Amino acid sequence: MDYELILFERRGGRGEVGLITLNRPEKLNAWTHDMRDEILHAMDRVTNNPGMGAMALTGPPLCNAHPDYATSLNNLALLLEATGRHDEAEPLFREAKAILEATLGKAHPTYAGSLINLAGLLRATGRYDEAELLYREAMAITGATLGKEHPTYATNLNNLAVLYASTQRFDKALPLMEQALAIRQAALGKEHPDTE
Repeated sequence: MDYELILFERRGGRGEVGLITLNRPEKLNAWTHDMRDEILHAMDRVTNNPGMGAMALTGPPLCNAHPDYATSLNNLALLLEATGRHDEAEPLFREAKAILEATLGKAHPTYAGSLINLAGLLRATGRYDEAELLYREAMAITGATLGKEHPTYATNLNNLAVLYASTQRFDKALPLMEQALAIRQAALGKEHPDTE
């Protein structure tokens, strides 16, 4: 049988392991009846061959180029950052950003969120210039996609304001914080916990 949806190879020193690899990365290896039939056929090849004693089923590494994988990387990076492990967190933030850029594009709000997270780490480690560029890029994306009246845009303004306050640029921080508060009050109401 020729396989179209899986790959099959013999591995091990003497070819005693049958490796079945799901091969529909463009569909995130979604299961189909045809794929099931191919897997069952490959499994029969292993079980009916006395020289083969094991079988492994896997997917290609392309599955980690998915936005959900980027979210997992980002969440792990946030935890590492919260515990002061900045050197370990930064490459994860950068990998998540790269995946989201490749899969969702630079004009997506989720990509903007990855910029904010990386910028926060850069701010915390004193790399203010690079952080400012990322905060500004995220603000531009959020403003264009969600609108400048959206609470997320207000959060972006506030993030940039905190950066300015961290670098003693209070004259730039204050108007941004006031603008962020005004947006939140208009969008959420003055009684909302985020506007008090």
